Amino acid sequence: MSSPKLVRRFESQAIRPLWLAALIAAGGAGWTRHWWSLAVAIVVMLCLGVIGATLHPALSASDLMEGPLSGPAAIVEERALAPQVQLYLIGRACTHLCFVLAIAGMWATMGWFGWRWFIALPAVWLIVLLVGGFLKYRFVLSHMRAATSGGADVSKRDDG
Repeated sequence: MSSPKLVRRFESQAIRPLWLAALIAAGGAGWTRHWWSLAVAIVVMLCLGVIGATLHPALSASDLMEGPLSGPAAIVEERALAPQVQLYLIGRACTHLCFVLAIAGMWATMGWFGWRWFIALPAVWLIVLLVGGFLKYRFVLSHMRAATSGGADVSKRDDG
């Protein structure tokens, strides 16, 4: 995999599916008139947008509106960022994504499933740790390992 595609791959495989799931949850919550769930889903979508924007530090708001992955400024930024900087940005985004998932998970377990906080908190904490570890391995550590081992099979894989 070529290094300029790291941010693009993370955004298309992690952030956009979660944003789509939050959009569907917001639509369902609005349809069934669960207003607090609708508010949580909208906040999650806004947080995912902020996380996605932090992946592109050189782009302005107008550049992001043109397309964070396909706009002319995005293509220039993609080539300008060093792979180490991209891995740092992705690692930080993984951590922020886990915080957002923890908030959404606590709302889901306590609001929808009716769990008490002392049961929901350890369950959500465990799930967030596992998901965070998976995201860090999938998008950061595997590329760091491939770079230090001389570009093993992980760096040659082109997933997006």
